Amino acid sequence: MNLNEFTRATYQEPTDAFGFYTRPRIFCKDGFMFSVQGSDGHYCSPRTNSKEFSAMEIGFPNQVEELILDFAEDRDNPTETVYGYVDAEIIQEVIDKHGGIDIEKTMGYDKVEVIE
Repeated sequence: MNLNEFTRATYQEPTDAFGFYTRPRIFCKDGFMFSVQGSDGHYCSPRTNSKEFSAMEIGFPNQVEELILDFAEDRDNPTETVYGYVDAEIIQEVIDKHGGIDIEKTMGYDKVEVIE
């Protein structure tokens, strides 16, 4: 599963009046995990509810990741901050670097229907 498949599979209608909803944290196969979000309420492009993004918000990785450090809101606390408008290509690079998405841990089951 790549980033675009993840965002399509986890798309949902907003759950509040502000257009905000959250996707599950991404667990990578090597144990790296982080939040990757995109909706009206996140630092993403487009800043709307969508199934695909050119940039997304990352939050609270469990390890320091050099590929995204320049996007950190608080560089002094890289595992306790958000990373705004991270290019989708960089997010995919992070996912690939860490062995890909562990679908079972991320989605809670081992079969995910990718929604076009």
